Amino acid sequence: MEHRGFVKTYWRLQEVSVKLRLRRIGKTHRPHYRVCVLDSRKPQGGAYIESIGHYDPLIGDDKKKFSIDKARAEYWLSMGAQPSATVHSFLRSLEVSGLVTPKVKRRRRKSSADAKKPSKESLARSAKKNAKKATRKAALAKKAALAKKAASPEGSESSS
Repeated sequence: MEHRGFVKTYWRLQEVSVKLRLRRIGKTHRPHYRVCVLDSRKPQGGAYIESIGHYDPLIGDDKKKFSIDKARAEYWLSMGAQPSATVHSFLRSLEVSGLVTPKVKRRRRKSSADAKKPSKESLARSAKKNAKKATRKAALAKKAALAKKAASPEGSESSS
């Protein structure tokens, strides 16, 4: 079956998002991956459309770490498949045609000139709030002092 970016489902055509990504097939402490073409809605270890290569991260030689069928990769890229970040780096090192570099959104840093300065209203609000807190604290301290004085035996004798 040849995928053209669409899959027929019952009575209508539905667009399929196809991805090129790694699928782990190795044992515990011995990772090994297949470079597979998958429907993006499928789980990473689930069924895949086609296997186009493999990757063994424990091999020392960088040239032998992975092998990908360049023609099949170019075909799937022409069909609109999106590679994962790792597969993208492999395809870039193979110089595969049709590879589009993903746009990276970068945050703009705020300089000191761009930093928002507090308005007069917000300064007035915070001053009012701080004053309110200070009066509450003073009232609580006064109340605590009076309670302490009333509780002590010396305070009751001196008042008589």
